[in-house]
Amino acid sequence: MRKLNLVASNYPILIVEDDVAACDSIAYYLEMLGFCVHKAYSRQDGYDKYLQHRPQMIITDIEMPDGNGLDMVEKIREHDKECAIFVVTGYATNDHLLHAAKLKLEDIILKPLTSKKIQCAITAFFESIKKQQAVLNQATSTLYSFENQCIYEADKRVTLTHMEILLLELLLQNNEKVVTYETIEYNIYKAPATRNAIKSLVQKLKLKIGGATIESAPSIGYRLICSR
Repeated sequence: MRKLNLVASNYPILIVEDDVAACDSIAYYLEMLGFCVHKAYSRQDGYDKYLQHRPQMIITDIEMPDGNGLDMVEKIREHDKECAIFVVTGYATNDHLLHAAKLKLEDIILKPLTSKKIQCAITAFFESIKKQQAVLNQATSTLYSFENQCIYEADKRVTLTHMEILLLELLLQNNEKVVTYETIEYNIYKAPATRNAIKSLVQKLKLKIGGATIESAPSIGYRLICSR
């Protein structure tokens, strides 16, 4: 699961491109958008910068004087399955497409590389991530992963019990609307449950949700309020 900070100013990107002017132009554009950008001008430099900065996203050319950029990606994938990687090429062959599937690439971007193509690729990537995560507290970058069914708060992973997962996802799916006791009973307990049992479950979840609030609607149920 990619645990991502969706705030651009905290989001490190590595650009690997042997064309210095093109690399600097891409980096400048992304910096203007607020991203933290690192640059590399060769395959080896790219791998060294990856080890140094551990970026969450890489945009790399395939054809470089000191080797194939996909070889660098293959080395990275040996110990990092989560970094989002885009490759840039003048043409996409069947071999490139096969490599893309094998190496879990986000996309292949065809040259000429333009700011519009970069923006489209990154926007599509972030949109896909938003569907996998819910922001519980934007200020502290606290996220809930629907894929991993756990909470990420800064660099800490918070595990949830099965019942806590069911309750949190039910509250998130109702988008700050009150979820009735009856709905909680039906979706979580699959049978009648005492108000004290539900209250106890809510109290345990409250301790784990990193700044979000579960409000009680007396005699009705609960709703989740995420912090902005």
